[in-house]
Amino acid sequence: MRRRALLTTVAVSAIAGCLDRGQSGSPTENDEPSAADETPPRTETPTPLQRFESVPPNDVISDVGTPAGLEANETGTSARVRLEPGEYTRLGFQVIENTELDVTGQVTKGAPIDLYVMTGVQYNEYRREPNVVPAAAAIESVTSIDLTRGFSDGNYVLVFDNTYQGETSPSGPAEATFDFVLRSDAESDSGTPANT
Repeated sequence: MRRRALLTTVAVSAIAGCLDRGQSGSPTENDEPSAADETPPRTETPTPLQRFESVPPNDVISDVGTPAGLEANETGTSARVRLEPGEYTRLGFQVIENTELDVTGQVTKGAPIDLYVMTGVQYNEYRREPNVVPAAAAIESVTSIDLTRGFSDGNYVLVFDNTYQGETSPSGPAEATFDFVLRSDAESDSGTPANT
């Protein structure tokens, strides 16, 4: 029951580097990328930046509450998520007819991170560390979270990513606060948490 309450009330949160260039715009002889400029190559023993580890939501989600000002046709959660470099976590939810997802918040430490909404099939593919992250919706390299979108009926997961996958690589521990709201256009149930 506690897990169900957590999944009903949680939501969202996202580094980049660039190479110094000579006057012509191309690298000079002395230009060497720093560790922050590119994702390190995979090795037998992953470094913290290469780690790709799922963390249970109950281990990294805290300060769970209800967003202020919810309307009668809305259900949601407000919370804080904290991820170490190389970690990701997910929150499951179910979309019912005429439902819109609204996730807002702020990365308060270690910004940016990547945020994805995925179907179950997409999430299973993501767990295999693909070259391209499969997602129904993606906001990569975010410091300020603002995602509003309608989804087809079905079960989804909201993924907070502080790994090398996607557009950004971790700069250290990341922390974000967020509001996760499911809004129904109809008078019926606006959405329910999924058992993920």
